[in-house]
Amino acid sequence: MRITSLLITLLCATGMMAQSEYGTGLVFDDDAYARIPRQATLLTRDYTVLPKAYSLRRFCPVARNQGQFGTCTSWATSYAARTIADAIRNGWTSQIVIDREAFSPIFVYKQIKGSNKPGCSDGTSIQDALDLLTEKGAPKFRDFNVLCADYIPAALFDKARNHTIDDYNTLFYPFDTYDEKVRTVKKALSQDMPVIIGMSVPNSFFKCKDVWVKTETNNDGGGHAMCVVAYDDYKYGGAFLILNSWGTAWGNNGYTWVKYRDFADNTRYAFEMYVAKRPKPQPQPKPQPQPQPKPQPQPKPQPRPQPVVPTYRLAGSLRFQLSTGETMAATLNAGIYRMKSAYISGTRYRLYVTNSAPAYVYIIGSDITNKVTRVFPPTDNISPALLYSSSNIAIPDEKWYIEMDDTRGTDHVCVIYSAKPIDIKALMAQAERSAGSFSQRVRQALGSRAVAASAITYTPGQIGFKAESTATAVPVFIDIQHQ
Repeated sequence: MRITSLLITLLCATGMMAQSEYGTGLVFDDDAYARIPRQATLLTRDYTVLPKAYSLRRFCPVARNQGQFGTCTSWATSYAARTIADAIRNGWTSQIVIDREAFSPIFVYKQIKGSNKPGCSDGTSIQDALDLLTEKGAPKFRDFNVLCADYIPAALFDKARNHTIDDYNTLFYPFDTYDEKVRTVKKALSQDMPVIIGMSVPNSFFKCKDVWVKTETNNDGGGHAMCVVAYDDYKYGGAFLILNSWGTAWGNNGYTWVKYRDFADNTRYAFEMYVAKRPKPQPQPKPQPQPQPKPQPQPKPQPRPQPVVPTYRLAGSLRFQLSTGETMAATLNAGIYRMKSAYISGTRYRLYVTNSAPAYVYIIGSDITNKVTRVFPPTDNISPALLYSSSNIAIPDEKWYIEMDDTRGTDHVCVIYSAKPIDIKALMAQAERSAGSFSQRVRQALGSRAVAASAITYTPGQIGFKAESTATAVPVFIDIQHQ
């Protein structure tokens, strides 16, 4: 009995030593996570046509060690994901360059920790780290390369301001299925988006090498944030490659493969980070020389910086399909699509929406009552952000249909593609208060954000468009005659 007790004590001590070598620090809060806008569910085919393997490994900074501090969320978001996103945007693959341009984690951590007490032992949330990166950005690691700090030098805030992120979404809920968790993370990676995860890490994870061999029979463990950078359907029967913040002595140079099943069982949170490509600047007119009667010596003119006016690219298409499978054909007239046929109450149809460039997509509708209703996103916890180069969604989804009610007249639909987020509730309220046709009221509510009709190129033979403009939103109007 004493020998058995001693053996158990030694095993427990070994596990505690393995864990004490490395810091973690993720605070699990499922209720707060559920309130974060989640990426809309894409069409099934968007997930089934993915490559068998995809990697962002060449864009990663070297795996550094967070020490025994509770700072993992800022390492996973700022140091790992933010650095990877910048390397992708700039085309950097040199390890020397990427490491030189990596971002500081402690700048983020110090501002989101829950207390004012000194030290870096408090845990934090991934959401708070991403919110701070959205609002304030992060300075370079070379400018703030400490593992823990009691204060942030004031000069770093200006340096951080140029390195904000544009947005983020969650990818799944903690208790979603294996398929949902795996396919959404694979899709994000295939679109060059690093994925920040919140995982329960048991004792076996602290000791893994090239692959995590899970020995526990449950999914318990402390919370730890890391960054997923690759997947391979053939590696270990299908696995994700994870960049950790425990240094190069852990795993395989700081990375480990996690099998899809273990990933789905132990990963509760997943976030995709979006950093927009730099918009193409609008060329500025060259100043014309001003002749003078007599040339006089002039002081050397100082060039005045011209403001950069970005040009945004938006593109997309729509397809209305009856429950019978027939496409509802439309014709374009004066910037509004009108269905060729009229439809009776009770008609069921589905709307397929495609974006061919990253966009925030909103769908609103109205009828003879002039009341404006929101169709998509249907709730506040579904994100309007379709941030991949191309995405397809079904409204309401791939199983259900929209059914026309008993209000006869003309049903108006507007799908807004926007390069920037829109307060859709405020826009709907303003459109409802305004006078004029539905399209006039929506355009008035959009104001200067609306791309001029003359700058929109419509796609022949279908409901679709493309546009490049300094304005940020393209409203696509569709009228359905309701008998």
